[in-house]
Amino acid sequence: MKWSIEELALLARNSNPAVAEMTDRSVEEVAERRLQRNIEINCWDKFDPECTHEINQPRL
Repeated sequence: MKWSIEELALLARNSNPAVAEMTDRSVEEVAERRLQRNIEINCWDKFDPECTHEINQPRL
């Protein structure tokens, strides 16, 4: 089911269980949407944040 702007605003301000309760969605569905949002906002599909520490470390 598509997420409304209001639901996305709740997602930005509340925990997964709270959003699930307010939107009548499952906690799993909320967690999946939060992950998708984080991927979109942080460009995780374009660069791996776990590898950035390797790039920025000076070689000894």
